[in-house]
Amino acid sequence: SDGLSVLVGRNNAANEKLTLKTAENGDLWFHVKNASGSHTVLQAAGAEPSEGAYTEAAEIAAYHSSLNGSQNIPVDYTRIKNVKKAVGQKTGMVYYESYNTAYVTPDESKIENLRVK
Repeated sequence: SDGLSVLVGRNNAANEKLTLKTAENGDLWFHVKNASGSHTVLQAAGAEPSEGAYTEAAEIAAYHSSLNGSQNIPVDYTRIKNVKKAVGQKTGMVYYESYNTAYVTPDESKIENLRVK
């Protein structure tokens, strides 16, 4: 809603491409904690987004995860520069450090209203 773009990977290959190739160091990366889900990138270009933008990106990440339908879903987020791929890991698998965790409950109608058609 703040005019920032949020990009979402749809599978392991798309997650890896989004996180390691498309996203820039100043962008923010979101992923549901300890569960499978889409890599989600808030394109911030190094700026500090509003609290609402953080929340929306976390909700989008939670919605596109195996925990969708749950409440108070933990979503980790960090600057993309803190996300790395370990040598030999499967496609789409990454590790990250220096992160925070948000707890969100995604609302499908809100997510659909944010989607660019």
